Amino acid sequence: MQTTVFGVPVSPAVVWWQRLATALGLVATVGLWLLASLPRDRGVVDLSGTWRVEGAPGIEAITLPGLFAYHGLAPDARVSAHRAVVVTSRNDALLLERPMYAVTVRWDGVVVGGAGDPASDDPGQRSQRTLVVPLPSAAPGSLHELELDVRGDFGKGGFTGAIAMGPASEVFATASAIERQRLSVVLGLSLLGAVPLLVAIRFPRPASVAYGSFVIAAAAASLGQTNLALDWLPDPVGAMKSYLSLGAVVAGLGVLYVDSFREGRPGVAASWFAGGCGALAVGALLAPTDWLWWSEVCTNALHAVFGAWFAARVYQAWRDRVPGSWVLVIALVVALWAIVTEVSMTQGLRTGGSWLGPAALAFALALGAALALRDAAVSAQHEQLVRSSLDAMVTVDARGRIDHANPAAVKLLGVVSPGAPTGTSLLVVVAEGQRPLVRAHVGRATTRPDRCEFQTGSARSLESLGTPLGSGLVMLTLRDITVRREMDRAVLQAARLETAGVLMGGIAHDFNNMLGSVLAHVGLLRMQVPDPRVHARLDKMEATVEKASELTRRLITVARGTGAELALVDLGRVCRVAADLAEPTLPAGVTLTLDVPATLPPVLGATGDLEQVLVNLLVNARDAVGATGTIRLRARTFQHNGRPGGVVVVVEDDGPGVPLDRRTSIFEPFVTDKAHGTGLGLAVARQILRDHHGRIWIEDAAPHGARFFVALRHADAVDEAPAALPSQRRVLVVDDEPVLLETHVSALRNAGYEVTGVASSTEALTWLESHGLDLLVTDVRMPNIHGL
Repeated sequence: MQTTVFGVPVSPAVVWWQRLATALGLVATVGLWLLASLPRDRGVVDLSGTWRVEGAPGIEAITLPGLFAYHGLAPDARVSAHRAVVVTSRNDALLLERPMYAVTVRWDGVVVGGAGDPASDDPGQRSQRTLVVPLPSAAPGSLHELELDVRGDFGKGGFTGAIAMGPASEVFATASAIERQRLSVVLGLSLLGAVPLLVAIRFPRPASVAYGSFVIAAAAASLGQTNLALDWLPDPVGAMKSYLSLGAVVAGLGVLYVDSFREGRPGVAASWFAGGCGALAVGALLAPTDWLWWSEVCTNALHAVFGAWFAARVYQAWRDRVPGSWVLVIALVVALWAIVTEVSMTQGLRTGGSWLGPAALAFALALGAALALRDAAVSAQHEQLVRSSLDAMVTVDARGRIDHANPAAVKLLGVVSPGAPTGTSLLVVVAEGQRPLVRAHVGRATTRPDRCEFQTGSARSLESLGTPLGSGLVMLTLRDITVRREMDRAVLQAARLETAGVLMGGIAHDFNNMLGSVLAHVGLLRMQVPDPRVHARLDKMEATVEKASELTRRLITVARGTGAELALVDLGRVCRVAADLAEPTLPAGVTLTLDVPATLPPVLGATGDLEQVLVNLLVNARDAVGATGTIRLRARTFQHNGRPGGVVVVVEDDGPGVPLDRRTSIFEPFVTDKAHGTGLGLAVARQILRDHHGRIWIEDAAPHGARFFVALRHADAVDEAPAALPSQRRVLVVDDEPVLLETHVSALRNAGYEVTGVASSTEALTWLESHGLDLLVTDVRMPNIHGL
């Protein structure tokens, strides 16, 4: 079964090791927390409470453990605290958990042990080690005077740990338990921080990296408070610098974590704050001894900022209902409880030792649980996104073997199925000639994002976006772009046809001019030669030229349109005329039926062009039915938005019909199934209807055959026809073909007009500068300046 981590498919072995490490971390954390909670004063007498004081003017007693500031003493004050104690065994010992600077122990006025020198200002005489001081042998139950010569430092002073006395074996056991508890906290924090950092090596995520680094830094700071670390760092000043430096790092990493928890990655302000914490950490390590107090003040300020930042982000996450935010609320409560209990102990309000270690474990565990819940929710959302995506998503190795595929990929590729074993090669569906291209694409995508297009064996075009996942795995997002590529080819073909149409129109225009010259010469010969036999040959020549001219006009219509003016047209009459023209050409076995209402609303069009369209459709239907069959010509009105929309003419036959794959191409020029056809009939019909703002399309006829539809819009209003041009108007004729110029001038003069003919546009402009005219008749394509 495929497994995902953060929504990314991974191998079962990697998941197994990650789960094992997580389980060990959780078990060790809970076990060590329980160990830290065990009673540690079994068999010993707690000496917390009131002590008499000497050397502090105006103060007769203080409460230990506690800070000097609670009693109004200066942080670096030196006091002598006395207390009468009762010996419990012949070999008693004294436990001092955490003196903040230096302490000397006197038993009945005799020095019996201590750490550092309270009388010295030398920084090397400072110590915060947990002490066990053996006491002189005495009879059980005897009363003795215990004196602690204590000096404070770093703004704290006094003690922040237990003070107890009892049998040496019990005291040493209690001291060992204290050290084990501290080390257990360090070990538990280390395990909690190591797991997300190990996962981040495979799946780097800002929140996981920040959390792991934050917990590891807290573990290092906790380690600095153990006897093990103090023995390894005998210089108390160096130990204090390291502790303050780690404290600044913890604050910066904590802000990065809580910021990235809510936003997915740390913001600019959090990054700047973390950078400032790093700078202060370096400064604390390099600061002179006299500046340690300033480093401690700055570190405490950073911790305060971190606490405020944490509370604000927790509130925002809770308000935005971020998954896992309720666990962050628990973490915040734990942190506040730890602060309150620590302050109450250091102020002498309670006894029983510090609970910072267990609280740190609980805090770190809550942060990790919140992150795990959030990542689980994000992973589920990501997996749902992948599964429901319309794009095919496939995970492959460097050799193209499929490791995971979403349902869209299964549907698109058809080579894997849900629950099927992995290992099927993606190359199976790739066209054989493009497999090297896909191999190179997958190879590049193992190190950087890459894009590629290829074709499958079924001639479908796919676009692939490759994203590296690490460990040689690549996520390919596949999209079927077959339709897009077909559209691109269609647009390219249309551009080619447009270019061909422009060329075809120009050639047809020039060829038509040549035909016009031939017809003009034929007309002149007919007038000059009265021989009837010559006239018969001229008639045949003229008919042939007219056929060539008609073909040329069709080419011009396809290329440029008809250019006819649209006017009021009775489409019913057009249908009847087209039927009359086509019926004599029908074989004896073919029947043409006409179903046209007596009155139809007028449409906008040109009568001759529309007759040509319907005749072309009727002739095509005649050729389709063969020797026997039926052709139907019908006309009906249609409505658009409840108003008259226009008229639809239907030409239907019972021939073999048109295959689906040819229904678009039959309207292209020179496409025909006839041995004698030119392939221009339907192309001309489509162009004419485009000029008329109409449509033509084809559908199947029942039970077989083809049905062509011609739709034309309704004519709401038509301008009145212009008045006839009266005679005796001045006309200028411009044409660069001498024969055509002569023919037009002669015809217009015979009609009674005052005509001037010129053979070039330059001459026409010169004539126009000094003459007026009423009508200009001009050729369009001429040298120098065209007719337009």
